[in-house]
Amino acid sequence: VVSTQSTWGNVMIENNDISCGDDYIAIKSGLDEAGLKFNMSVSNITVRNNIFRSGDGISIGSETSGGVFGVYVYNNTVVGPATHGLQIKTAPARGNIIDGIHFWDNIIENAEDKSPFIYVNMFYDKSPPANPLPILRNVFFENIRAKNVGYAGEFLCLSDSPCTGIHLSNITVTDYKDTWKCQSVKNSDANLVRPDGLQKCFDSS
Repeated sequence: VVSTQSTWGNVMIENNDISCGDDYIAIKSGLDEAGLKFNMSVSNITVRNNIFRSGDGISIGSETSGGVFGVYVYNNTVVGPATHGLQIKTAPARGNIIDGIHFWDNIIENAEDKSPFIYVNMFYDKSPPANPLPILRNVFFENIRAKNVGYAGEFLCLSDSPCTGIHLSNITVTDYKDTWKCQSVKNSDANLVRPDGLQKCFDSS
């Protein structure tokens, strides 16, 4: 597991072959009240040209209380088996902002039967909420292929702090059990995304 924790910036993670029992990459910036008080973000993190085997996914969070800005994940292959492929995790207690997250030109070959390959979850634990709540915005998924997944994607955001600016383009998922699940996603779009239905899922959430 490679973890980037509070006060990190300008980090490059490249050309690795990783197999582990948890997240392959975990980009974090502090936990709940202590992390909010310390308030040190991570920014400008690049993850590229890696092979990921057994593990839980390429992850932002869930400890994001210092904020996460400018993450670039591209040209990676998840061979699996993986619990998830690409994931962003936070929780009401985390507060702060996640902004400017980019995933492109990644391949996910095997995520487990019950799991989404794209996993966005703002309910990751049940600790008392922060004031203000966390903000998740400006997330881009482009030119990504996935197969052998439980379902295509899950976007679970807070009704009092919806995800905004979630953009998917040229995404193809095959050999899936289910399609999309959405909650409180606003001002977001899906173009050239298969399976169909993600834009409707966003709009009705």
